[in-house]
Amino acid sequence: MITVHHGDCPALADVHTRVSRRRVIEGVSPQVLLLYVIVDSLIDTFFPVLSRFDDRIDELEDEILASRPRRSSASCST
Repeated sequence: MITVHHGDCPALADVHTRVSRRRVIEGVSPQVLLLYVIVDSLIDTFFPVLSRFDDRIDELEDEILASRPRRSSASCST
Protein backbone atom coordinates (compact mmCIF):
# COMPACT_ATOMS: atom_id res chain seq x y z
CA MET A 1 0.00 0.00 0.00
CA ILE A 2 1.29 3.45 -0.89
CA THR A 3 0.34 6.66 0.90
CA VAL A 4 0.96 10.13 -0.46
CA HIS A 5 1.15 13.06 1.93
CA HIS A 6 2.96 16.37 2.26
CA GLY A 7 5.13 16.66 5.33
CA ASP A 8 5.07 14.62 8.50
CA CYS A 9 1.96 12.57 9.28
CA PRO A 10 1.89 11.42 12.92
CA ALA A 11 -1.16 9.24 12.21
CA LEU A 12 0.91 7.16 9.80
CA ALA A 13 3.69 6.81 12.37
CA ASP A 14 1.00 5.34 14.64
CA VAL A 15 0.04 2.96 11.84
CA HIS A 16 3.62 1.79 11.55
CA THR A 17 3.73 1.11 15.29
CA ARG A 18 0.43 -0.76 15.25
CA VAL A 19 1.32 -2.83 12.18
CA SER A 20 4.73 -3.72 13.54
CA ARG A 21 2.99 -5.56 16.40
CA ARG A 22 1.66 -7.88 13.68
CA ARG A 23 -1.64 -8.76 15.22
CA VAL A 24 -3.28 -11.29 12.94
CA ILE A 25 -7.04 -11.54 12.82
CA GLU A 26 -8.22 -14.84 11.46
CA GLY A 27 -10.29 -14.50 8.31
CA VAL A 28 -9.13 -10.92 7.59
CA SER A 29 -6.61 -10.31 4.84
CA PRO A 30 -3.51 -8.29 5.75
CA GLN A 31 -4.46 -5.67 3.14
CA VAL A 32 -7.89 -5.12 4.68
CA LEU A 33 -6.39 -4.93 8.17
CA LEU A 34 -3.80 -2.41 6.98
CA LEU A 35 -6.47 -0.26 5.35
CA TYR A 36 -8.56 -0.40 8.52
CA VAL A 37 -5.60 0.65 10.70
CA ILE A 38 -4.76 3.57 8.36
CA VAL A 39 -8.34 4.85 8.22
CA ASP A 40 -8.81 4.37 11.98
CA SER A 41 -5.63 6.32 12.77
CA LEU A 42 -6.55 9.16 10.42
CA ILE A 43 -10.06 9.42 11.84
CA ASP A 44 -8.66 9.59 15.37
CA THR A 45 -6.86 12.80 14.37
CA PHE A 46 -10.24 14.48 13.74
CA PHE A 47 -11.44 14.25 17.34
CA PRO A 48 -9.46 17.21 18.78
CA VAL A 49 -10.73 19.45 15.98
CA LEU A 50 -14.30 18.25 16.44
CA SER A 51 -13.99 18.83 20.18
CA ARG A 52 -12.96 22.46 19.57
CA PHE A 53 -15.96 22.90 17.24
CA ASP A 54 -18.24 21.45 19.90
CA ASP A 55 -16.81 23.79 22.55
CA ARG A 56 -17.28 26.80 20.29
CA ILE A 57 -20.86 25.80 19.47
CA ASP A 58 -21.58 25.54 23.21
CA GLU A 59 -20.11 29.03 23.73
CA LEU A 60 -22.25 30.47 20.93
CA GLU A 61 -25.38 28.82 22.30
CA ASP A 62 -24.67 30.26 25.74
CA GLU A 63 -24.16 33.74 24.25
CA ILE A 64 -27.38 33.52 22.24
CA LEU A 65 -29.42 32.31 25.20
CA ALA A 66 -27.92 34.95 27.51
CA SER A 67 -28.84 37.76 25.09
CA ARG A 68 -32.46 36.64 24.49
CA PRO A 69 -35.08 38.44 26.55
CA ARG A 70 -37.13 36.04 28.62
CA ARG A 71 -40.88 35.92 28.16
CA SER A 72 -42.93 36.25 31.28
CA SER A 73 -45.44 33.49 31.90
CA ALA A 74 -48.23 36.08 32.25
CA SER A 75 -47.96 37.06 28.58
CA CYS A 76 -48.64 33.54 27.34
CA SER A 77 -52.19 32.90 26.25
CA THR A 78 -53.94 29.58 26.74
